[in-house]
Amino acid sequence: MSKNSNGHSMERTFEIFVTDGNVTKFSEYLKNMESFTLWFIDAASLLDPTDERWKFYTMFEKYRTSEGNKSYAFVGYSAVYEFYSYPDKMRPRVAQMLILPPFQKQGLAVELLSAIYNAYRTDTRVLEITVEDPSDDFEGLRDFVDSRDCMGLTSFAPDKLKLGFIDEMEEEAKKRLKMTKRQARRVYEILRLRVTNVNDEVEFKKFRLSVKERLNIPYKKQESDIKRMMRRQFNTTELQKVTQMDDASRKIELESNFQNLYTHYKTILHRLDRYTPC
Repeated sequence: MSKNSNGHSMERTFEIFVTDGNVTKFSEYLKNMESFTLWFIDAASLLDPTDERWKFYTMFEKYRTSEGNKSYAFVGYSAVYEFYSYPDKMRPRVAQMLILPPFQKQGLAVELLSAIYNAYRTDTRVLEITVEDPSDDFEGLRDFVDSRDCMGLTSFAPDKLKLGFIDEMEEEAKKRLKMTKRQARRVYEILRLRVTNVNDEVEFKKFRLSVKERLNIPYKKQESDIKRMMRRQFNTTELQKVTQMDDASRKIELESNFQNLYTHYKTILHRLDRYTPC
């Protein structure tokens, strides 16, 4: 559903087709699609359509010409690579996604990613769905769709969110949504913020410390690695540089990372509050 220039409701139809590179003439069509990708996606690369593990989800708008003939306009597409996982499973990875500018800000990227999710979540061969080096925009899209979907899970009910990130959340998100543990934890933080009274100092502090505890994991690992290297009598220039970050600097960096996440999470929640399905 969208609006025309006069403000009246106007039905529009969008369709998504899935294919691989072996479909006749699709390789040539893919080249045309990828020409847009090189323009609109930073560091985009051309794909090998002859690799059968690539799957392409292509969206079109179906419309009638002035003569009344049915026609399709290219809207965008996403490429997914189905990584093999021993012995008979796979881990699909969303590698590229593009919605052309005239069709952006209409919720179509949400529908395209949801279609990919729905296709793989019902496939018993799929262990989890991953993403390849997401851009900031795609990360926001993914967080929104995953948060929306997790809101329907029992383990992510409002009364459970304040109890912390529990195994039940990880297990249900993985089983029903094919979500990675890392992404499930991120979604938990977004939805926990949703039920947190940010004006309550004690309540917000619990949320903040929960997020910082996760953000601090790489620093703890780094400290452990340094101690191990020192026991083995490493004394390289690199090691000396690594140890230069004192506790105060680490806390400043942690706080900066938290504030960036907090701003991002609020943006996702604002979008969730305004969301209406197409």
